[in-house]
Amino acid sequence: MDANSKYKIWLKNSTNKQILAELKAMNKNDIESAFFKDIEFGTAGLRGIVGAGSNCMNIYTVGRVAESIAIYMKNKDFKSVAISYDSRIKSLDFAKLSARIFAYYGIKVYFADQMLATPFLSYMVRYYHADIGVMITASHNPKDYNGYKVYSSDGCQLLDEPCFEIMKIAENVSLFERNMISFAEAQKLGLIEFTDLTIKNSYSAVVEAQSLNKIKNITAVYTSLNGVGMNTIPRVLVEMGATLIFNKIQCKPNKNFTTCPYPNPERDDVYPTSIKLANAHNADLILASDPDADRIGVCVKHNNEFVHLTGNEIGVLLIDYLLSNNKNPNGYIVKSVVSTELATELAKKYGVKIKNVLTGFRFIGNFITNLEKDGKENEFIFGFEESSGYLAGTFVRDKDATVASMLIAELASELKKQNKTLVTRLNEIYDEFGYHQSKTLSYRFEGEDGFKKMQNILLKFRTNSPKQFADKKVIKVLDYETEIDDLPKANMIVFKLSDGAQIIVRPSGTEPLIKFYVSTSRTKDQNLKDFELLQNAIEKMI
Repeated sequence: MDANSKYKIWLKNSTNKQILAELKAMNKNDIESAFFKDIEFGTAGLRGIVGAGSNCMNIYTVGRVAESIAIYMKNKDFKSVAISYDSRIKSLDFAKLSARIFAYYGIKVYFADQMLATPFLSYMVRYYHADIGVMITASHNPKDYNGYKVYSSDGCQLLDEPCFEIMKIAENVSLFERNMISFAEAQKLGLIEFTDLTIKNSYSAVVEAQSLNKIKNITAVYTSLNGVGMNTIPRVLVEMGATLIFNKIQCKPNKNFTTCPYPNPERDDVYPTSIKLANAHNADLILASDPDADRIGVCVKHNNEFVHLTGNEIGVLLIDYLLSNNKNPNGYIVKSVVSTELATELAKKYGVKIKNVLTGFRFIGNFITNLEKDGKENEFIFGFEESSGYLAGTFVRDKDATVASMLIAELASELKKQNKTLVTRLNEIYDEFGYHQSKTLSYRFEGEDGFKKMQNILLKFRTNSPKQFADKKVIKVLDYETEIDDLPKANMIVFKLSDGAQIIVRPSGTEPLIKFYVSTSRTKDQNLKDFELLQNAIEKMI
């Protein structure tokens, strides 16, 4: 069905005044963008721009998924669900809508009493022994986005098989008609129970249990990038000994993200106000969590300037810190395939095992669950993704900015005793193993034309693979659409290049982006030259 036909169906069947007004105000381009495809419930749940249309996040697309999950739960005789939400547009509305639908089907709902982080939702699932978890968030996406993440009973995002079952159920669930009861009625029936201080105290305690050292003589500026991190991160940092300065303009939840419309801690443009504040207070660190507080970004004061560390650099520093204190020779470091191979070098040095998984922290979480089933849960040391996601400990099954920020501040504290900074230690690691550097290039393709172009680019790289990128010859091509290294199939291509360089190509799972992960490990100056040449080569190809 074409976009215009879908649009007419929505005009006829929508009863919500706000959505009707948006529909009536649409021009031809708006209709194409909102209806050229249906928003997909996939392995990352739902993710899209909030607004009217089949390709957007709204009460109809979210409601159908929620009811499909409720039917899936009844078919499995599942009894309970945990729900949390962040500060984005419609997050609370979508959370309450879901709760009302689950309650209609007699499913007990454990509902966050305030905006709470994605890792806290994972903890809620495990704490309450819930069968399913739902988190309303678009993580670090631009301000106009929201999303719907779904978790299994272990606190890990759903894997492929249950996702496919829910998608199949959704084919027979009405888009515009909803089975639900009022939120107040569900409360009266005892079908909705709010979280309280007890679970928050429990969460803070298990995070702090991952600590290796107290935080001493460290002042950090903290920003939640207008998200929910204030509700978990500062408490732990202060209790462990850090002095915090709050970036007040960014620490208040704000769905419009006025100072950071693209609230991603990997981006340099979210830090100017925090750097100004850090300089004024002579702070050692800047810690920035993304809106749902599962990712953490770090700037460190080094030689009187604030240096923004990459996600890979933070991961390397934390691996080195944890392994230098590790007493488990059978332990695992788990990382995504696209994350730095310097992690592998560190694992070898300290005599622990390294495990590569596909992109998506659910694969790291599932690895922990499989260890747990074998009675080897304590063998998990650390998991990370280059996109600033980290986890130490097994109390949740998702990346967690609270535990990561605590460990970063601890490490900074230990190094400060030696008159060193995080950058000093990073350079020592580079001196030992070589100057491993990585750069992620993201290219956006909006709308139907952009979607088609993105598919064509990926097809071209797959069927007519380049023989060379700039001055680097392609030595080997790995296409993960065929199973490689016992990993599930994935839309990802790896190009091994001369001089030890590598380019990985994959579409984003949450935005209309193609990502190129470029890595090289020569000298600092050679790396800079390589990055420039390889970026130019990639941009000519696309």
